[in-house]
Amino acid sequence: MICLDDVDALQDSQTWQIAVFDLLNRVKELGISHVVACANGGPMSLNLQLADLASRLAWGVSFTLASLSDEGALRGIINPGEAKRASNARKSGSVLG
Repeated sequence: MICLDDVDALQDSQTWQIAVFDLLNRVKELGISHVVACANGGPMSLNLQLADLASRLAWGVSFTLASLSDEGALRGIINPGEAKRASNARKSGSVLG
């Protein structure tokens, strides 16, 4: 599994955008791994110069996650089902396909 965090930081570097684009193509071509990418927005909301990279990032399933308050995080440690209910009550995003 390959994990990429702060993908939105790629907005400032076309060199890195090309490198990540090539990585995603190789992973798909070889079919031997999965990629998890995290950003502050969905693939199409990122301001990337390389439109094909946004397209590749949109190939998979996208999720919008709500932040837990400190209280919600504590409840999640003590009772994981409680954290899920607290998150769902505040969730403003949706699952994107």
